[in-house]
Amino acid sequence: MDSVQTLSQLTDSLGPVLENEPLKNHTTLGIGGGARFFYEAAHSDDLIKAVQTAEELNLKYFVLGGGSNVLVSDKGFDGLVIHAQNKNLRLQGEKIYVEAGVPNAEAARETVNAGLTGIEWLATIPGTVGGAIYGNAGCFGKSIKNAVSKVDVYRTGAKKRLLKKDCQFSYRDSMFKRNNDIILSAELALEPGEKQAGLKKIAEFMAQKKETQPLDKRSAGSIFKNYAFHQPQDIESIKAKCDIPPEFLAAKKIPAGWLLEQVGAKGMKVGDIEISDKHANYFINTGKGTATQFIELLDSVKAKVKDQLGVELHEEIQLIGF
Repeated sequence: MDSVQTLSQLTDSLGPVLENEPLKNHTTLGIGGGARFFYEAAHSDDLIKAVQTAEELNLKYFVLGGGSNVLVSDKGFDGLVIHAQNKNLRLQGEKIYVEAGVPNAEAARETVNAGLTGIEWLATIPGTVGGAIYGNAGCFGKSIKNAVSKVDVYRTGAKKRLLKKDCQFSYRDSMFKRNNDIILSAELALEPGEKQAGLKKIAEFMAQKKETQPLDKRSAGSIFKNYAFHQPQDIESIKAKCDIPPEFLAAKKIPAGWLLEQVGAKGMKVGDIEISDKHANYFINTGKGTATQFIELLDSVKAKVKDQLGVELHEEIQLIGF
């Protein structure tokens, strides 16, 4: 089926669908070729309908949230990009029911304004709640799994409600990275709090992030997962070259940014993609950076960490269209 016929069937089923929409306009990194087809799903039912239609047309699809923590190929995506814009949010007692397209910062502030506490840190995470659940996002010693009680998904023709234990959350990971579930919404369980104290927490978290991370630059957020170790021998090669701070040893987790800094990664660049001199786990698009340049730099620093410190870094960022 050619593009004209496919576009016609998509619009008949879904309404307005864009063709060759530049994905660089929908990512925080500002990189990405065109989506063959691009659809704004305003409601959860629209999202489901888009997935069903793509499957009926044998069309590849990808659900895009806030566009953070993703790298889109320079060639774009040869299928249907479904932009999750389902943004219903409802507070009930000490719980918040939130759809996948709600921005993280909005969810955090709404709960604080309602006198609840537990996800103030989420205000500092770019992107949407659906993306945060997908990757079990976290910072300041917290992660979204701490608050999740239920997740509603679309799976093989039906809606399903999952409990936290069903989601298989682990460090920057969940079951959703390994199956085809489409996250629709979630229930987060919080605790009573005080509005002014919560607003103060958000301000403090934001100030700390601004001091240590290049929030004013175009980036995708953290690129690599922190290195978690279990046995002393796992870090012998690092200890041979560096003095590991005691707090890292106590936590049994070494920040990827620290490892990158030890091998001189700060300031390294390929074309217009440069590693931040503020935080080595942030790759900055300084102008007209490309995904090709990004991957070249990523592979280069991974090799340096492996060669010099004996550690294999693993990407946190999601690659689309490669």
